[in-house]
Amino acid sequence: MLTKLKTTSDNHETKFVIIFALIWRWTGYNMVFYLAGLQNIDYQVYEAAKIDGASAWKTFWRITVPL
Repeated sequence: MLTKLKTTSDNHETKFVIIFALIWRWTGYNMVFYLAGLQNIDYQVYEAAKIDGASAWKTFWRITVPL
């Protein structure tokens, strides 16, 4: 006996699943570029921020994240 396949008829649920699948698919690809960018930040930039008196929090949000 074959049972009927339960399909979703809720558009919101379908959109959520598609969006989640696309985010999951492209996260690794984008992370490669993000990590390569993080590795290319010169240490002198962090050193200059430390000399200027920037806290670790400000250094992260104003140097690491934008670059």
